Amino acid sequence: MEVITGVLNWQGESLIRYASAQICGDSKRLQALEGRTATALLEITGETFPESFGILNKPRSVMLHGSLVLHIGEETWDFSHLPGPVTLSETNLIPATLSTSATICLTVENEDAFMELAKRNPGILLIQTSYPGAAVRRLIGGLPEMTFLHFGDSDPAGFDILRDLREKTGRNFLPILMDHRPATESVPFSQQETETLRRLISNPLMEDIRESLVSILNSDDKGRFEQESLPSEEVFGFLERALISR
Repeated sequence: MEVITGVLNWQGESLIRYASAQICGDSKRLQALEGRTATALLEITGETFPESFGILNKPRSVMLHGSLVLHIGEETWDFSHLPGPVTLSETNLIPATLSTSATICLTVENEDAFMELAKRNPGILLIQTSYPGAAVRRLIGGLPEMTFLHFGDSDPAGFDILRDLREKTGRNFLPILMDHRPATESVPFSQQETETLRRLISNPLMEDIRESLVSILNSDDKGRFEQESLPSEEVFGFLERALISR
């Protein structure tokens, strides 16, 4: 009860170990109690724990590379010409108006693939994300109309991330280079992966790629699903052609 009271009365945002030390007198105790606390708080408030109460497992931030300008009042921060990726806190995005010279925004599921693309960014706005957190959603929501693409793994989880991006941002992200790639030795889907594919196939948000999802389900083969398995030259070639077509 003391823990629940402490969480309900928490002010502002803090990382979970700091909040735990203040509420429980032990920096790791709140994480140990997270399951029981989450169940109780959901019953009481209908909100999920811990982020709904300002207690974060990790900072709300987004990693990006490419053309992005933040306008806050009369101040301007231009990240367009930095050679390496930038990580922005959601706190810095809340008061900002965003602008970009990029015509394509590409979200990349895995950090390793994102870092390779950032080395030779051909002029697009790159955002690293799996299931989009609050900072990612705020950044995408603040962007002007442009082409939104997603490059992820071609397994059921990868397509579920695409579904979540579409659902949470309201943007029509199009998958790129996520075609099924057969492996030398077939690896069948788990029961959970099969259920994920069936759920995606029946989701109206995924209607445009339903045939591809059905084909993947019927193959019962995860294939070479990791996006890192694609040669970087193939990825850059696709992006350069996409830019020319714009």
